[in-house]
Amino acid sequence: MNKRIAKFLADNQPETPCLVVDLDVVAQAYKLLRRYMPLAKIFYAVKANPAPEVVALLRDLESNFDVASRNEIDLCLERGVAPERISFGNTIKKERDIAYAFGCGVTLYAFDSQAELEKLARAENSGQSRHTASSPAAASAISPRARPTPSAEAAREPTMSQRSDRPSVSAATRWVSS
Repeated sequence: MNKRIAKFLADNQPETPCLVVDLDVVAQAYKLLRRYMPLAKIFYAVKANPAPEVVALLRDLESNFDVASRNEIDLCLERGVAPERISFGNTIKKERDIAYAFGCGVTLYAFDSQAELEKLARAENSGQSRHTASSPAAASAISPRARPTPSAEAAREPTMSQRSDRPSVSAATRWVSS
């Protein structure tokens, strides 16, 4: 616990349980991650902490966002996040939610099965989506021309409970069809 949080708790004595987040610490953690992974396209998992203040802060720091629901899509868009900076990362999606995301302009999706790929294909609007695959076999289901890209777009922002001096992230190869 840092001094600002300790002072806040002492001054306000909120009911418990409660979560108090120092936005400066969030900003520092994000900047540290960017420093150690300058080529990575970082996606913050909104599910980890959907506080509007955290989303707005990370938007201003040019983070991208990994969402798992309509509510999380709406939260990001309402905070001014461009749809191009949103990935619908939930690997088990309802077709109506995929259609909703497409309608909002979200074009980056994660999937890990043929059934999910088929849902994406049915909902795809004008061939503008970019799909991610967890393996070359899954990528070949997208298109015979699917190829890996040398990016780390799947890097995740660590949650505050995981934060340390060296951020822990997982990166994955992204596969796109042209």
